[in-house]
Amino acid sequence: MRENRELAKLNLERLAAMKRAGVNRVCVRISGLGDDCRACRALDRREYFIDEAPPLPPRACRCRLGCKCVFAAVR
Repeated sequence: MRENRELAKLNLERLAAMKRAGVNRVCVRISGLGDDCRACRALDRREYFIDEAPPLPPRACRCRLGCKCVFAAVR
């Protein structure tokens, strides 16, 4: 669980940096390697206003090797 907390903190920092850079909307992307869990697959390609982006990793993440979800800027 410690890894998830650290990853969540890192993702919040990434969102903050994107917001400072002027990004208003983000999209969640998964690895696509075939080992993404159901919770992560449910978020894939969903778009959010940056202030409404869900936490990553999602609470229900069960990816065997850890969550690989990332935020991508939306134009």
